[in-house]
Amino acid sequence: MSSGPVRVYLGIGSNIDPETHVPKALHALEAEFGLISRSSFYQNRSMGFDGPDFINLVVSFSTTFDFLDLDECLKNIEVSCGRDRSREKGKGSRTLDLDLLLFGAMEGEVHGCVLPRPEIYERQFVWQPLLEIFEASQRLSAFEIRIQSQLGLLANEASLSPLTNWPK
Repeated sequence: MSSGPVRVYLGIGSNIDPETHVPKALHALEAEFGLISRSSFYQNRSMGFDGPDFINLVVSFSTTFDFLDLDECLKNIEVSCGRDRSREKGKGSRTLDLDLLLFGAMEGEVHGCVLPRPEIYERQFVWQPLLEIFEASQRLSAFEIRIQSQLGLLANEASLSPLTNWPK
């Protein structure tokens, strides 16, 4: 456990039965961490391999878990949704992918994970829903405001439309 609550942001993606796995993951996160904020759902093509489209979103919540405990919890949720990392070879389809994007104001390499996650600036299916959560938030830390400002520079490139009827 960490010394006090920390705000975290996760990227969620699935392209294998996302109608089952994404709601299951959201329920598991709410059961573990309580109230979560979430972006709209977005549909995005697979990147780096041929496969079904992904359903992506970003969620945010506060936790007293330290980085390693949170990482273990997220991996357990992925496993509960059928993810088997031992069978994965590089990029490919996923039942569920939970990526830690921001952990409080941590910056740099933390236990093999670079924070903030570089994808927040590189992949629209990450930065657009993250920016959506920031814009809906009533209170942002100075660190979150800095990230929001950097992402705001990308907003003119926003071309993904939220899915209005998902899940069905």
